[in-house]
Amino acid sequence: MLSELLALEGAKSKPPFSRAFKRVSRAAILWPEEAVELSNQNRSLTERAAVGPYIEKLLKRWIDSPPPISEVPLILVLQFFRRPD
Repeated sequence: MLSELLALEGAKSKPPFSRAFKRVSRAAILWPEEAVELSNQNRSLTERAAVGPYIEKLLKRWIDSPPPISEVPLILVLQFFRRPD
């Protein structure tokens, strides 16, 4: 679900943030640990691939106060993952 939230955030953002969100959205699928687990262990989320300070702050906000989860349009997700940088 985190990957989809990041993809949606990227679709709303302008470059260079849109590219950063694309990169982290793709990387989040392969993370061996959940972001919330790292946060609960007081570890930096920047340990994960493609997470920089800006995205770490956003992820921590989402962990502390989760955004409303709505159905992600499948076509948006498919377009997001297929569109080249």
